[in-house]
Amino acid sequence: MKVLYHGSNVSIERIDLSKSHVAKDFGCGFYLTEDKKQALDQAKNTVSRNQWGEPTVTAFLFDENLLTNK
Repeated sequence: MKVLYHGSNVSIERIDLSKSHVAKDFGCGFYLTEDKKQALDQAKNTVSRNQWGEPTVTAFLFDENLLTNK
């Protein structure tokens, strides 16, 4: 298991791709990082850009074994 982080202006209870925006760097999706500081920086940027909310980092457990064809 690996911990991945998502930075936002709200806490994320459940990933909802319908809330994704087309204009993101790599298109629609839910962006995660292994770097907690990077997620916090993104959260601060999101609050600044949207002018509401609090910088919030949500942690997700990711099972890398799901990526293999075993």
